[in-house]
Amino acid sequence: DANVRVQVNEDWQWWPAEEGLASKSLDYGTYAYEVSHDNYHTQSGTIIVSQNSQQLDVNLRPRFGWLSIPCEQAAKGAYVFATNVHTSTHIRLGQLPLTNKELESGTYLIEIQKEKFKEFRTTAVISDGDTTVIIPQIEGNAGYVRLIAEDDVEIYLDNHLLGSNQWMGSLECG
Repeated sequence: DANVRVQVNEDWQWWPAEEGLASKSLDYGTYAYEVSHDNYHTQSGTIIVSQNSQQLDVNLRPRFGWLSIPCEQAAKGAYVFATNVHTSTHIRLGQLPLTNKELESGTYLIEIQKEKFKEFRTTAVISDGDTTVIIPQIEGNAGYVRLIAEDDVEIYLDNHLLGSNQWMGSLECG
């Protein structure tokens, strides 16, 4: 589904491609061509049409790569965000673990966030056609708390009732 155009008599003509093939009859001669597609590098050049049928095979090079982030059980479900450092485009990539997430080639600030864990940040360079793997070091950011109160005392956290008289659980540091 690439875009194909050929210069014929100083005019650029768009050639429809069907099943990966764009075809047209041309007079003998030399013609400029250009094949483009989103997220791929454009390929251009010339083709010489002579008495023998001419065919040009084009393989566009990707302008993207992949990001993979495996994780330990504790980090499973953490949210992953990427910010392109050149365009400031912010992307929510999903949750850990990430496998072969496609990203436009470039440099990204990667942020991994999960409740009760410290935010993990790193920089990743995504290269054309390559997979970049990040192994995050996720550190806990919570403590275990046990509260004991007198009879008939309700215990709340952020206006949410946790229990009466006593409560045990973990809370994020702060």
